Amino acid sequence: MQKTIKEDMGWCRQDGSFEIPQCVHRDEYFGLEFKLDNGQDKKMVSKDGKVHTGTVSVRQLDADGNTDPENEWEAVCKDGSNNFAAGAICRSLGFKQGEHIELSKKLKQATESKTTDGKTTDGSAKLNWGWTNFACDFDDTLPQSRHCRATRYEEARKQMGLKALCFGFDVMAVRCFESTAFNVNVDVRFSKKKISCNAQATKRQNRINLGAEDLQVKFLLDDVEIETEVKFNRKRGFSTKYSLKNIDFNCLSCELYMEDILFAKGEKCSDDEKENGEDDNKENGKNEDDKKEGGKDGDKEDGAKEEDKKEGEKDDDKEDGENEDDKKDGEKEEDEKEGGQD
Repeated sequence: MQKTIKEDMGWCRQDGSFEIPQCVHRDEYFGLEFKLDNGQDKKMVSKDGKVHTGTVSVRQLDADGNTDPENEWEAVCKDGSNNFAAGAICRSLGFKQGEHIELSKKLKQATESKTTDGKTTDGSAKLNWGWTNFACDFDDTLPQSRHCRATRYEEARKQMGLKALCFGFDVMAVRCFESTAFNVNVDVRFSKKKISCNAQATKRQNRINLGAEDLQVKFLLDDVEIETEVKFNRKRGFSTKYSLKNIDFNCLSCELYMEDILFAKGEKCSDDEKENGEDDNKENGKNEDDKKEGGKDGDKEDGAKEEDKKEGEKDDDKEDGENEDDKKDGEKEEDEKEGGQD
């Protein structure tokens, strides 16, 4: 079965169209597995290690979700494609939406490293092309929806000849994201003498610089505003010096306003700090136990070495004694020989 984003369920759209899973005979079924190559650009990787931007590669899977060892990863040509298709690829990778992007310098270098037959006369890389003309009609589908279509590269070449040729700069590259909306994540931290509030704004995985001059910041202790001087640093965000020593509180929060409108808020509670502290103590305790165990093992090893040393010394003394006895016996034999000659 070719599933939808709702697994084995379908739904109707407001325009009267609909999306349903498709039943396919096992012998005719094939799946598509996509991956993104970020060209080792860390900016294209999320905090959880997931690549969200890069050039697209694809390979076919059988009905059991396995790939034939002979089915290598293939490049996708962006000719005839659209952002709905980029979104379909991103949804197959666990994101909600996506869009086409131009190749960056690092992505171009990554593309050139995949060349199979050197370079063409115009300097474009020859790649293991798989699909072209990949497009979808709606922005809520998976790649193998009946509302998406694509052509095998070799078929396109037979049908269109040189017009279907794809070059290194034609490699499809996409950016995946969870939402097209403007998102702000606020990280609040505090110590005994300082409170900080760092706001990171993103839209479609793009970092947005929040100009400090356009923002108003409020620090609150259990929802009561703190009257204090606020400073701004590009890397660390907003901060203020405020002594929390001997102050009993539940939560400390930070509110960001633009044109007197609250648009983001972050909060840090003392219970969170206690839990983190307990986890740290457990980890430190574990490390200390490991250290002690290591010390015990080290003492045992040193003791064993000392015993070996003593045993060695005994053996050496014994061997020296034996050598001394042999020496005396030799001298005795020499004396007896001399006595016989006399």
